[in-house]
Amino acid sequence: MKFFISSFLVLSFYLPIKMHAQEKSLKVVYKQTKYFDPNEFMPDMPNDYTTQMVLSIQDSVSLYQKDPDQKEEIFTDESGFIRRMKTQRAKSMPIIYKNLDQNVMVSQQYFFDKYFLIQDTLQPIKWKIAVGEQKNIVGYNCIKAWFKDSTHNVVVYFTPTILNNQGPDQYFGLPGLILEVQSADFHAIATEVISEDEPKGILKPAKGTVMTAQAFQSMKEEKIKERKEMMMNNRRPHIMRG
Repeated sequence: MKFFISSFLVLSFYLPIKMHAQEKSLKVVYKQTKYFDPNEFMPDMPNDYTTQMVLSIQDSVSLYQKDPDQKEEIFTDESGFIRRMKTQRAKSMPIIYKNLDQNVMVSQQYFFDKYFLIQDTLQPIKWKIAVGEQKNIVGYNCIKAWFKDSTHNVVVYFTPTILNNQGPDQYFGLPGLILEVQSADFHAIATEVISEDEPKGILKPAKGTVMTAQAFQSMKEEKIKERKEMMMNNRRPHIMRG
């Protein structure tokens, strides 16, 4: 919260914008594209998946999930294995719960036909703000910010017009709502921002086997390694013995 206040004060000297009151309850719709490593999947699988996501916000609590109003995709024009992989990919979009006051993040993920609950502590993001780089997203003036994680740069655009420091996916901690996120394997951009006068309660995800983030990542890497080896074995020519 100290970062939120200090950053707001810095921005107030540089931005001639009209500030809105603290938004306590919001629904933000995002168009999200996830990019996949082509080496992890069959050659016939597309390397990206685009869907509509919704970020529900109440005070310091948020829930980011696939739009519940979207119909579940049914793939019927591919072979059994490819159809199964595409269905798993569509179901694999995580549900991410963040409580900034309690410093908690819970992610419900679907992986290899099972649900997992990944519980973690929110880690402060060391944002750098480029006040001079701005753009308009769904009618809101937005400012560029970025940080570098363990693998690549993450660039976002946030709007100080909406005083809420939440954002899509795992991102948060800027002096305004994050409306766009771009990295090497992820892109989300807001298409609609709705203030809710009668908000529904936000419930923490509760379905799945509880794991730490580190344990889940280790398990995921091992399963992907096993799948690669299986795919390589299936591609090798079989020698017929007489």
